[in-house]
Amino acid sequence: MNNEKLYNPTYIKAEKEYIPGVGRKELMLIAIFVTAVFIISFIMYQIKGDLASTMLFFMIGVAVSFFLNVKNEANLSVLMFIFFMFKFVKEQQMFMYKYQKEWE
Repeated sequence: MNNEKLYNPTYIKAEKEYIPGVGRKELMLIAIFVTAVFIISFIMYQIKGDLASTMLFFMIGVAVSFFLNVKNEANLSVLMFIFFMFKFVKEQQMFMYKYQKEWE
């Protein structure tokens, strides 16, 4: 019998990260978010004609997209956490017990 204990190292990432917390998948998601924000801000500029509010919307959108997709030490981003939270809420939760009076 082999009695060696398995050592699971922490803070080890499965893929290469270009910036701490940002790998290739996160960069792609950030690029998609930034493209969508750019298109929306361009449409806003065409409708309103106000460059200041459009640039403010674009900069806030880029910052939010970066914030939502950066992973923390637990390898979990805010967007993934929200996704897992909604997935958990939508799952059927069955409790296999009946309520009874205490000590009966």
